[in-house]
Amino acid sequence: LNRMSEFINIFINENKTEWLIKAIFEVIQNDEKIDKDKPFDITLSETITKKNFNNITEIELPVFLLSVLNFIIKERQDNTKGRPTFELWHKQTGKKSTWKFVSLVGTSNERTLNVKAIIEAPTTTAASIEDNGKTVEDENSSRTPKERIEEKILASGKAIADAWEKTMESLAVDMEENQASQLEKPSLIIKKLSGNDLIFLKKFREGAKPIFKYCIENDPSAEVTDLFLSDNITNFIDSWRFDYREIEDYAFRTLVKDSIDVLGEYTYYLSDRFLRLIPDRNILWFRNESWEEGEQLRNVLQPETYRLRCEIRNLYLRLYPLPEEEPKSENTTIIQQQTNVVQNGDNNINLTNNGTMNIKM
Repeated sequence: LNRMSEFINIFINENKTEWLIKAIFEVIQNDEKIDKDKPFDITLSETITKKNFNNITEIELPVFLLSVLNFIIKERQDNTKGRPTFELWHKQTGKKSTWKFVSLVGTSNERTLNVKAIIEAPTTTAASIEDNGKTVEDENSSRTPKERIEEKILASGKAIADAWEKTMESLAVDMEENQASQLEKPSLIIKKLSGNDLIFLKKFREGAKPIFKYCIENDPSAEVTDLFLSDNITNFIDSWRFDYREIEDYAFRTLVKDSIDVLGEYTYYLSDRFLRLIPDRNILWFRNESWEEGEQLRNVLQPETYRLRCEIRNLYLRLYPLPEEEPKSENTTIIQQQTNVVQNGDNNINLTNNGTMNIKM
């Protein structure tokens, strides 16, 4: 019971507890396979049957959730049967898009419930067994639920801090490796492209340029996002999934493939998992309406979209190289006509060339 209280304190928004209870009530009441006389615990001292749910005015959330969990584990072991309900409550914009909760469950009951979110389990002469087999007095028995919860939160914070430090170290290594790999990317040399590749280049630039510029200049974690940006990116990617294989030049083909990969990853952060629709304006805005969404905004959306926008910037620079950025040609010697080459002695070696010979020094 104390662990359930801790769980509620950390993971359940207290402003949503009354709705949560009403939603569970509604599910149980509408399930004809649950007997009307099935009892559920609603406080430490009170149990009520399904048929009397409408008479409840006060409830202890940890007790009720444990009672429901007990019912599920014992009597609803095949939870695959709940899929139709899940699909009724959610919708997707595409086969691989995030499921969005759209149900009105829990909103029909307008009665007010007095919800107690955290309670203390009955005290006992609790004892715990240490790894060495000795019985010791349970330290939890002398602390209030609030103190134990705060201790858990502090321990969780320490674990998160340690994990964040490791993540930052890993990110620094990844950034160094990414910078090194970026330098190794083949450079696009326009004058080397074949006629067919030049046609592909013109087409690719026309589609990529507005998308690249928008992504570079607009931060989805801090400002408005175009409602159709994700669709535009998806359509652009789909238009090149096959054509890029026909590109002859390796540097150009690599650039197109890298663009598809980076933009495809970017669309994940444009989904309703991170952004929400502002209906009256038909725009998207970052989610920041709860503690969880705030953490997601700071720790996921902002750093990840910044990283990808930097990669998109690099792609733009590769797509539009300046003439002075193209590889120099001092290391190439052009030999025309018939040429005599003297090599380690008095004998001449005649190399007959009917055109132009390029020798990489």
